[in-house]
Amino acid sequence: MINRKHVVGLLIFWAVVLIGFIGFKLIPLISGTAIYLKSAPVDPRDLFRGDYVVLNYEISRIHMDSVSHTGSSLKTGQNIYVKLEVIDGIGHATAISSTPFREGLFIKGKVKYNRSKLINIEYGIESYFVQKGTGKVIEKIVGEIDVLVSIDRRGNVGIKSLHHNGEEI
Repeated sequence: MINRKHVVGLLIFWAVVLIGFIGFKLIPLISGTAIYLKSAPVDPRDLFRGDYVVLNYEISRIHMDSVSHTGSSLKTGQNIYVKLEVIDGIGHATAISSTPFREGLFIKGKVKYNRSKLINIEYGIESYFVQKGTGKVIEKIVGEIDVLVSIDRRGNVGIKSLHHNGEEI
């Protein structure tokens, strides 16, 4: 027979796990540095979970000749750190490394593929859920969306909002 203390303990355990997952995702949004990233929405979709926009960032495709780089050769699936320089409020990639930078603003991602001198990187912010019915509207704004993100000191990132011509969408 199941003891009442075991049930209560199990409920507390799962509550702590759930709060931990949520808290881990909120840390960059609460304690991070807010900057804009240039983006072009790729495709809004209406699945079981609602409308969302798939985002493609300027810093997702980096040519090795355009940035300084340190560390070992970069392999698919490997963690990568991209140092950002903020110019007019927009973050631009200036360096990449297989290890975290000691100072400055940087974002953590994974190498999606590395072909010749072109690296494609995923940051975990490639999709953004929007209010029902707004996905198609956002799709028509192709090429003119800035994404306000918040990056913590370890390079973790979260999306705060989408902006078009300085106004939140």
